Amino acid sequence: MKDAFIRPWTCLLVATVIPAAAGTAAAQSDKTLTLEESVATALELNPDIPIAAERLAASEAMVKEARGGFLPNAYAEASYRRIDESPTVSIKDVPFELPPGLDSFSISPTESYEAGFRVDQVLFAGGRVLNSYRMAQSGSAAAAHNLEAVRNLIAYRVKEAYYTVLVTRRFRDVAEHAVTTLDAHLQDVTRSLEVGIVTKVDLLRT
Repeated sequence: MKDAFIRPWTCLLVATVIPAAAGTAAAQSDKTLTLEESVATALELNPDIPIAAERLAASEAMVKEARGGFLPNAYAEASYRRIDESPTVSIKDVPFELPPGLDSFSISPTESYEAGFRVDQVLFAGGRVLNSYRMAQSGSAAAAHNLEAVRNLIAYRVKEAYYTVLVTRRFRDVAEHAVTTLDAHLQDVTRSLEVGIVTKVDLLRT
């Protein structure tokens, strides 16, 4: 997977910056970081992990959105209308006399209210809703796998660098011990030369 491979500069961060920061912390606390502490520090500081985590969160949100396609959608509506003057109808030319106030009437009120509620449910979409949900699930699973792969690769790089430092220090200790041993032997031969036990040839061989 493309995202599972940490960029080169990230590997450089793990191999150099984090050990340096760990060394500074260890110097301040007079304590050497363990392998577990080094891995925890790298996982906390590496910028690739928050990026992968954000992608996982986004893919999980898409799963929830796709799941909503199976549920009904409810809508509530309301409106209010007011007119300054209501239209009226006048009654004229009738063969009898109308009571006062009944010779005309309004055909609509000056104020009106409307309210409604609607529920829509998809019954058949040709598999579109189900396919969208399955694709979202696959994307979420891939994002989760990518996050785990990034974490594992960072931990591997840190362990590799950690053991490399240990081996290098061991080689350094062996070399220092060899130098100390040779220096002590040289001093012994030099003292033997001074008292005439060995010759200059033996000193040069040393």
